Amino acid sequence: MSNKQLYKLAFGFFMIVISCCVYYFQDINNHDSEIAIDSEGFQEEEMQPPEIFVDISGEVLEPGFIELPFNSKVFEAINVAGGLSEKANIRVINVVQTLTDGEKVFIPSQEEANQIKGLIPVKDIFDDRGEPVYVSIIGAIDTPCVVIASSECRVIDALDAAGGPTIKADMNRVNLAERLIDGMNLYIPKKGEDNKTLNQVNINTASQLELQQLSGIGEVLASEIVKYRDENGFFKKSEDIMKVPGIGQGKFNNIKEDVCIY
Repeated sequence: MSNKQLYKLAFGFFMIVISCCVYYFQDINNHDSEIAIDSEGFQEEEMQPPEIFVDISGEVLEPGFIELPFNSKVFEAINVAGGLSEKANIRVINVVQTLTDGEKVFIPSQEEANQIKGLIPVKDIFDDRGEPVYVSIIGAIDTPCVVIASSECRVIDALDAAGGPTIKADMNRVNLAERLIDGMNLYIPKKGEDNKTLNQVNINTASQLELQQLSGIGEVLASEIVKYRDENGFFKKSEDIMKVPGIGQGKFNNIKEDVCIY
């Protein structure tokens, strides 16, 4: 074999070795990047508390200090506490509100018996269409309950999950096509109920989006109302909403006919 041929063979071998080294170090770098990403994701997940602690009292069967998984809802706290008493006022409770660690949950009472006694039923119809949403549905229906649905679902889907309306339901005042939103409270009215009361926004249970329907209440003020309610409990009268920073007498005068506390 000539020197020229030996030179070409040695050069080819050298290039193969270089290519292998480049591929090896690139693979190591990619592997390290994957480990870093996985580590960051793991650390982020680890930052979430595994459980929360709340104090629940009022019209539940077993009030007291309870432990719940992170991101639990009010209805889950109620069920851990044995469920509702027969005098619990479920009209003023947002049972699908997400709880925070250290929160105080108070279930108020009423004179007449409520629709749900004991554990709050849960109907799961989530079907992977969009994000899961939690809504409560009470009133003139077969089974008042919490419905876990998809963000693509409509009021009619929640109504079907609750067993459908009773013969006393006034379905002319229900929008079956309305899309469900997380934290929504659905009330199916009875025939002859006061239409004005039904159209009012319950400032004790309304979600931030529902509060933004009020005249002059934008995203910031709606957030402040929810924050105040979380920190101080339910409003005792409609006028108490003026205790929220940013809501004075003038703004209250604009919304007082459109709000209620139960």
